[in-house]
Amino acid sequence: HTHNNQPSFGRSKHDNIFATFLSLSTTKERTENNKMVSLVATKNHIHHVMILVHGIMGNPKELGYVHQALEREFEASVAASVATASPPGESSSTTTTTTTTMSLLVHSASCNEQDSLDGVEAGGLRLATEINELLQDLVAGDEIAGSLLQPQKQPDEGQQRQQEVHHTIALSFLGFSLGGLYSRYALPFIEWNIPLPESISPDTSIQVVPNIFATAATPHLGIKRMTYWKLPQCLEPVVAWYLGQTGRDLFRQGHGRRQSTKKANLETTEEDYEDLIQQMSLDPKFLLPLSKFSKR
Repeated sequence: HTHNNQPSFGRSKHDNIFATFLSLSTTKERTENNKMVSLVATKNHIHHVMILVHGIMGNPKELGYVHQALEREFEASVAASVATASPPGESSSTTTTTTTTMSLLVHSASCNEQDSLDGVEAGGLRLATEINELLQDLVAGDEIAGSLLQPQKQPDEGQQRQQEVHHTIALSFLGFSLGGLYSRYALPFIEWNIPLPESISPDTSIQVVPNIFATAATPHLGIKRMTYWKLPQCLEPVVAWYLGQTGRDLFRQGHGRRQSTKKANLETTEEDYEDLIQQMSLDPKFLLPLSKFSKR
């Protein structure tokens, strides 16, 4: 099923944010005979998190159709995988059961709904904060932390059970227009290892794996001398001023204010680059996280 209501980040504090999870699983078994003496169970939980990021002066519903289409395609894909699961294999004294459970959370970012004119940096930092809080809530919720607290089923008499449980979060982005720049700026500030609550497993974290990074209609090189309707060069500073710090970033009017260089522990400084677009295009601190995505 699909959900027409977009997640309302920050308004209801994630009360219903995981309603978009499609918990579907596939199971592959190499099974059993009457003389089975041990049972080895491996549970792999892959939590796909797709972040949709709207453009300038947009809102979370901007990519609503994509939101619903992703859920439909994911549900159909996993259902087909279940239908073609491997049949039982040859009998053995050891039964090995590997279960892979895949979940999808499509989240429409809302942190920049109220203001998208205060610069790529400010919007990118807000996006990183929203994503980090989302991932922390996911790890602390029933899907991960809650499942680790569930009592394990006891094996039958004469059997020995060995069980391994693995959780992985696969993080993907789809940024539209300015949302693509927000997403790129946010990458150095994403927490790629989310600690489990200490009450469950101290000093243990869940790995966040960069999966897919996609943008659409994003001005990765800015819009200076590349506007849809050609502007006289003398008017570009006027339009940039009208669009605030975001306009100055897009028209590459220099750096302006920068809050995050020290926060990200960047080795370079803003003086090393003519503008933010150039820095995001050349600075390894922005390029390295992007390069880790399996598809981009």
